[in-house]
Amino acid sequence: MEVWSGTFPSIKTDNAQTFRLWTEKLNEGFRIAATSGRDWHTQDSTNEPVSVTYLNIEDTEESITIKAVRAFAAGKASVTIGPLVTMEIHFNAISYGIGTALPRTEQSHYYKVNVEIDFCARQGIWEFSESNYWLTIMSNTGVLGEHSVSQDQAGCLFDIASDEILWVRAELWGNVHGVRTLIAFTNAIYFDR
Repeated sequence: MEVWSGTFPSIKTDNAQTFRLWTEKLNEGFRIAATSGRDWHTQDSTNEPVSVTYLNIEDTEESITIKAVRAFAAGKASVTIGPLVTMEIHFNAISYGIGTALPRTEQSHYYKVNVEIDFCARQGIWEFSESNYWLTIMSNTGVLGEHSVSQDQAGCLFDIASDEILWVRAELWGNVHGVRTLIAFTNAIYFDR
């Protein structure tokens, strides 16, 4: 589902509505991958942030097209107008990445969520004058954790309780062109119930 479209997508009303719809569908139990897009048919010059979708492509011998389609279909993607945000849940020495699901047999009441922010990704294409960011772990039950981050601290570890959780995602917030807005988000990690 394309939840961000056009330049500076996070401040546009129609994108906010689509992002809410995606969240509602996740809350209903649907596992839908979120992406960004832009009308590349018209290449107007802009100073506005442009979003991209990063795919976590497996290192296999298959063609890049097949690997990309497989990663997208699995929801192994992050969307950003700035730095790349990734997330993993750790449990019993196993890591579960974006787009994967924790099976019922591997579930507990508490988990470690590791979020990494790559501020070097697309360096030179984006630049935000204010460097204070806020990282939020969201779920179907609401906010599970929040922490301020900076370019000097590009990662964060959260302890979360898993009662009633169907999915979790990471969101990076900050100031862009004087507006406090969502800068990046991951697709969900799911919990089989």
